Amino acid sequence: MEGFLAVQHAVAKAFIEPWLKFDPQLMFDQLRIRRFGYPPYTQDVLLSSMELVLSFIFLLSYVYTCINIVKVIIFHLKKMLISFKVLCLVNNS
Repeated sequence: MEGFLAVQHAVAKAFIEPWLKFDPQLMFDQLRIRRFGYPPYTQDVLLSSMELVLSFIFLLSYVYTCINIVKVIIFHLKKMLISFKVLCLVNNS
């Protein structure tokens, strides 16, 4: 058994033994634990292209948000400057 499988086997044995009515060694001698076999990895072209597209969409949404925030700030600054000029003209007259 490999590292994790040995730990998993010991934990399973510790949980199961108190409820067994017969000799636990009989059951655990027949119990074999193996790793789950995975098929070889295949390169998924759709997944890699989706990563590229989604990252680009995320970047565009971030840039769009930043540009709108700057636009609103500049608009309010210009509006405040115009109102300030009007106030100065009224006070000077």
